[in-house]
Amino acid sequence: MTDDQNNNAINYDHFKQELDEVKLAYSNLLHDVLSFNELISKKDNTFDILTLVLRLSMSILDYHAGVISNYEGNEFNIIHSINLNENYKALIKDDIINGTYKNSLQKKHAELITVDSDHTRIVVPIITKQCPFGILDLYVNNPKNKIKQQDLDLLWILASIAAIEYESVEMSNRSELLSLMLASLEKINSEDQLDNLLYLILNNLKQIVPASSYLLILRDKLLEVSDSEHYCLPEIHSLDEICLLVDEAIKTRNTIFVKKLSQSKTCRDCTESYMHRDCDGSLMLVPLYKGDLGYGVISIFDKDEYSSVFSQYNRHIIEIFAKQATIAINNAILIDQQKKTNMKLAHTNDELQKAHDELSRRNKILNKEIESAGVVQSAILSNIDVSDKIDVCIKYRPHHSIGGDYYGIINLDDHRTLIFIGDVSGKGVPAAITNGFLKNEFTFVVNKQNFVGNITPAAVLSEVNNSAYDVFKVTEQFTSAWCGIIDSQNKTLIYASAGHDYPLLIVDSIKYLDDNNGPIMGLMEELQYKDKELDFSSPARLILYTDGITDQETKTGKRLGRQWLLDEAVKLKEAPPDKLSNTIFDKVITLSAGVEQHDDILLICVGLKH
Repeated sequence: MTDDQNNNAINYDHFKQELDEVKLAYSNLLHDVLSFNELISKKDNTFDILTLVLRLSMSILDYHAGVISNYEGNEFNIIHSINLNENYKALIKDDIINGTYKNSLQKKHAELITVDSDHTRIVVPIITKQCPFGILDLYVNNPKNKIKQQDLDLLWILASIAAIEYESVEMSNRSELLSLMLASLEKINSEDQLDNLLYLILNNLKQIVPASSYLLILRDKLLEVSDSEHYCLPEIHSLDEICLLVDEAIKTRNTIFVKKLSQSKTCRDCTESYMHRDCDGSLMLVPLYKGDLGYGVISIFDKDEYSSVFSQYNRHIIEIFAKQATIAINNAILIDQQKKTNMKLAHTNDELQKAHDELSRRNKILNKEIESAGVVQSAILSNIDVSDKIDVCIKYRPHHSIGGDYYGIINLDDHRTLIFIGDVSGKGVPAAITNGFLKNEFTFVVNKQNFVGNITPAAVLSEVNNSAYDVFKVTEQFTSAWCGIIDSQNKTLIYASAGHDYPLLIVDSIKYLDDNNGPIMGLMEELQYKDKELDFSSPARLILYTDGITDQETKTGKRLGRQWLLDEAVKLKEAPPDKLSNTIFDKVITLSAGVEQHDDILLICVGLKH
C-alpha cells in the first residue's frame, strides 16, 4: 500500500469517527428536545410552564443560581428563582436598568455575560414570533470559554418550547375570557335601569377577571363589590372633590395602573371607610367615557401585585368591557331622561299628539326603508354559488326585516367548495350594514387567496379580521365566524372557527366540532387561527347555525340550548340536508310560537351528493 493510500485510510477513519460523534450528539439532542416538550406540554398554566424551565435547565448544565422573569407592560418581574442572593439580584437589576435584558429580547439569541474570571451568566430570551414573554438567567461556575455551544443550543430550544406552550395556554385563556365577556355584554346591553345596571356591571366584571375588590365611581354614585375587607384607594374619595388619579384617568382616557399601594401617597381627605393604610397589592383604574363625556371610573384591586388580572391582555379585555358598559350607562341615562320628558309631554295633549303623529310618520318611513333594505340584504345573502356535487339547504329568518347574520358559498374549483357563516354583534340597521360589509369582505378575500393558490379557512379568517379591524374600532362591534372547505374529490372537510357556535357533524355518530375554536374577530389585529381536517365521506352532513337557534325561548320560558339541537339531529340522523334543515327550523318556529324572537335565526345543512 502506498503512502497516499495509507493517508487516505487514516483520513477516512478520522472523518468516520467525527461523523459518528455528530450522529450521537444529534440523537441525544433530539431525545432531550422531545423530553422537554413532553414535560412542558403537560402544564396548563403559564406560571408552571416558566418555572419548569429552571428545573429543566439543570438537566442541561449544572448552574449555581438561576432566575426566570416575565416581561409585562414594559417591565421585567422575577417570578421564580434558585439560590438568588443579593449580589446576583443586584446584577440582574443593573441589566434591567441598562437595557441588557431588552436587548436580548430584541436580538432574539442567547448571550454570555462575564461576571469574573471564573463565573459567567447565560441570558436566554423566551420569545415567539408573536411577542416576548421573559428571560431565563443562569449563573454558572465556569468561564465563558468553557461553556459548550451544544448546551447553549439546548437552552435556546428549551426556551423556545416553553414560549410556544406559554402562547398556546394564553390563547386558550383568551378564548375563555372572550366568551365570558360576550355573555356579560349581552346582559348589560339588555338592562335599562341605571341602578340595576351599575351593580350588574361590577358583578359581571367579577366573573370575567376575578380580583379582590371592585369599585365603580359614577358622578355621585360609589358602588363596591369586595370579597372581604375594604382596601386603600389612594387619592380617591369622591368625584365631587376631583381626586388626582380619577381626574387623570377621566381626562386622559387612559387606564392607570398603581403597584404596591402601601407605598403610594394617601389622600388626606379620604374617609376611613375606604382606607387600609397597610394594604399591599395593585390597583387599576379604567375610565368610563363616550365621546367627550367622562362618566367615571371602574377601579379593580388585587392583593397580588403580579396578579394575572393585570396582564396586558386582561387590561385590553377590561377596557373593551368598560367601553360597552359606558354605552349601556349612557343609554340608561338617555332612557331615564326620555321617561321624564314623556311625563312632561303628557301634560300637553296637543303637543303630545303632534309628537305622536310625527313619530308615526317617521316610523312608517323608517319601516319602509328597513323593508327595502331587507329585500336588498336577502338578495345579497342568497347570491351563492353551489356546486352540483354539494347538497345544501339554507333557512334564514332575521330578527326584524334585516339582520346581522351572514353566510356565503363559493366554488373554488370543480371539486372544492368554501362555506362561511357569521354573526355580527348587535341588531337592526347597524348590524345589517356591518353584515353586508363582511359578506363582501369574505368574498373578496376568498377570491383573492384562491387566485394566488394559497387559500385555507384559517388564512381567510385572519385576513378578513385584519381588513375589518379599523371598521370595528369605529363601530365598537365584533363578529363570530366559521369557515370551511369541502373537497368532494378527496372527501374531506378543512375548517377554522373564530368564536362561532360549534357546528354539528353527522357521520357514524353525531358530535359538536368544539375543539378548534379561535378568538372572536374584530377585537384586535393579527389574530391567528388553526385549520383542522376531517373525513367528510358521504353520507356525512354538517349543520351550521347561529345562536338565534339555541338561544330562542319556548312558550315555557326556557332556552332551546345545544342539547336540544343535538337530540333533534339524532332523530334525523339518516335524513338528507333539506329535510334536516326544514324539520329543525320548523320545530324552532313551532316551539317558540307566541314568543318574541330576540335574535336572527340561521340554519345551514350541507352534505355531498351521492
